[in-house]
Amino acid sequence: PHCAERPRFARDALASLAGPVLPVTGARSPARYRPMLDALAACNDRVRPLVTIPEAAHAMNREQPAAFNAGWKTSSL
Repeated sequence: PHCAERPRFARDALASLAGPVLPVTGARSPARYRPMLDALAACNDRVRPLVTIPEAAHAMNREQPAAFNAGWKTSSL
């Protein structure tokens, strides 16, 4: 279905994000997401260090809401 399609972003568009950008992932998230987060950080210096939520997968905000909230609240945004 259309809702399952992943958006595609050009490197220039990602590099131009005015940020700050906080990448967040779950410790059990599918491995395919890490290269995307690394590429985002490589092309934009406003990307903060990756926050990894323990004991969570891709739905980390639902699986570990307290850790998710603490992760972004304590970031350097």
